[in-house]
Amino acid sequence: MSEWYAKKGIPIDPVREASALIGSKEGIAHLPLAFINRGDKVLVPDPAYPVYRIATILADGQPISMPLTADNGFLPDIDKAVTDAKLLFINYPNNPTAAVADSDFFRAIVDYASDNDIIVCHDAAYLELTLRRLRSSVVSLRTWGNGRWNRNRQPLQNVQYDRLANRVCSRKRRRDSRPQKGQIEPRLRRIPGGTGSGDRCYDGATGHG
Repeated sequence: MSEWYAKKGIPIDPVREASALIGSKEGIAHLPLAFINRGDKVLVPDPAYPVYRIATILADGQPISMPLTADNGFLPDIDKAVTDAKLLFINYPNNPTAAVADSDFFRAIVDYASDNDIIVCHDAAYLELTLRRLRSSVVSLRTWGNGRWNRNRQPLQNVQYDRLANRVCSRKRRRDSRPQKGQIEPRLRRIPGGTGSGDRCYDGATGHG
């Protein structure tokens, strides 16, 4: 990750400035727990990814709505935003409006955050865009693709394809292991105490009835 950023002209410390997560959602959901105390205000776009607001509430913070309207190109009006917030969420290209933001908008966000000592969380999961200024108070959440690479950085099979193949193979194994009509699978044995007309079947391998 640090090497990728270095190629973009943004050297980062892989130990102090980078963290590998299960996914960007994990970072979004846990960020307020790290920086928000009871009653702290968090600026949340509206409409937006629900996790911004929910994570703020779980951290005992106070979500403050920033309306995204067509009149303003679905960008938050920073001039009307409160100045005593602790954290600000933004997300461009935006979900669900599909709006995009230009460099002037990001400059305004950085200036606003700098003047008011506000942490900016940019949910930039699929955007090759990084704010170069104020690295100490800007968190950029990225998604690093669904593919796998070998040591020579050659793309291997897609992770999503692998998962689908595993599910198909699992289903085939289960289907092949089913007993034919009139047969009883050897690993299943009858135990007393079942309800209804027959005893219950107990799966000795999994312990499930």
